[in-house]
Order: sequence, then C-alpha cells, then structure tokens
Amino acid sequence: MRLRITKNGISIPSFKLTPADIEQQVLSDLSRFNKGWFSKYRQTPQSPLDVDSFIKLLWGIDVIYDNLPQLNDEEVLGCFEPTQQQIIIDAGACNNPRRISFTVAHEAGHLSLHSFLFAYKDGKVTGWKNGISSVNKNLEHQADLYAASLLSPQQEIYDFLSTKGLLLGNGVIYPIDLLVHAVSFQERFGLSRQALEIRLRQLNLPVINKKYPD
Repeated sequence: MRLRITKNGISIPSFKLTPADIEQQVLSDLSRFNKGWFSKYRQTPQSPLDVDSFIKLLWGIDVIYDNLPQLNDEEVLGCFEPTQQQIIIDAGACNNPRRISFTVAHEAGHLSLHSFLFAYKDGKVTGWKNGISSVNKNLEHQADLYAASLLSPQQEIYDFLSTKGLLLGNGVIYPIDLLVHAVSFQERFGLSRQALEIRLRQLNLPVINKKYPD
C-alpha cells in the first residue's frame, strides 16, 4: 500500500466523518500521546508537536526521510510502506519544515481515522481492504483535516488569539490580519501559510489579507 500525499486540491468527503468527529479524534490521540510521553520521560511533550515521535509512540511506526519516485502530473510528498512499517517523507519535494510536519501529520490522520479500512496480518497493516482505493480523495481530505487539527488544536488556537488581544471570552474582537499575525501563528504551530488559512477557515474565524482563496 502506498498512501500518496500530493499538492493537488482535495474534495469534500462523502464518507460520513465530520470535522467535529475528526477534532474529537485528534483530542483523544493527543491525550494518549501526552500520557504515554509523560509515563516514558516524566515530562510533558514540547510544543510545537514532534509529529515523528507522536506516530512512533502511538503506532510504533518510524518516519524516515528519503527520495520518492515522482509522478508526471503531481509531486509525491510522502507515503506509508506497511511492509517496512515506515512512513517515508521526501523532504526535497516538501520544500520546507512546515510542509514536512503537515505531511507527516497527514499520514497520522490515515493511521488514526482509517485503521478500520486497512487489512492486517499479525497485528500489522498490510494494505487497504479489497475495494478501497489508496488515493481516495475523500480519505485524503479527512487526513488533511486531521493534520491541521493535530498541529493546531482548537483550544490552543484560542489561547494564542487571547495572547494577541484578539479574543474576548469566546468571541473574536477583530478579524485576524494575516499580514500582521501569519508569521507568529506559523512559528507557534508549525503550519505552512496554506495550512494555516485552511485551519482558521475550518474554525470559522474571521480572517483578512488571505493569500489563498476559500
């Protein structure tokens, strides 16, 4: 099985898994990770999240960095190789550390959200079940939502807005001006500019000076 991660657009999923469902799954996974990390190292994980360690602790899968064969029509950023129990990321294709983090988090989304669609042998993933496409755009969309939520949990976004003086209680006082705040958001959460805009839109937060259309 190769779960191909590309830079092309994604479609709205028909598979019934809502953004709220995905957000809840992320919170559950982060709770398990935080408890597991503290149990192992007697300290809380650092922020931004080390997604490689997140995957290793929760699923026992290594993230490695190597060149991947590229397609003619789209760049391949990463893939999961179940026979080796590895996620392979092409750092050159990803271009920058934030894109790398998002790609790894995307793979975590597949592992967390789509485990029931995988075939297993001796407790390890061997591929998709019969009839499931490894490049299903609905599954890719869900994995992208998971990645954005994982790197920037909702409460942490709201806490960060509060430190910027943009939040009063549960209401945003002013629209988030990305000309002013994009860099600090990206540094805090390790998101690319595009991933940041997707996440803020997902949370229905008012934004001005966007770089990417809705």
